Amino acid sequence: MYRVGIAGYGTVGTGVAELLITHKNLIKEKTGLELELSAVLDKDWQRERPFKIDDSLKVSSLKELLDRVRYSCRINRWSWFCKRAYRKSHRK
Repeated sequence: MYRVGIAGYGTVGTGVAELLITHKNLIKEKTGLELELSAVLDKDWQRERPFKIDDSLKVSSLKELLDRVRYSCRINRWSWFCKRAYRKSHRK
């Protein structure tokens, strides 16, 4: 099982979270990968979102996110975050 984290819960993050949660079985069937959403990082959890997630998935710091998952990426302008998370996960 792969524990997945999402940095940012705007338009893209909300869509990715919805896909990971609602299509978990289909993803496993098509790819053979068992993906579990383990954490979602956002700076403002008070804002209204189109897709609700369980409070246990919500984190407010980069450290909390990285503690819950091995790899974490936000696809767009924060590509540096992916590199940083990858490097941290491969430290000896």
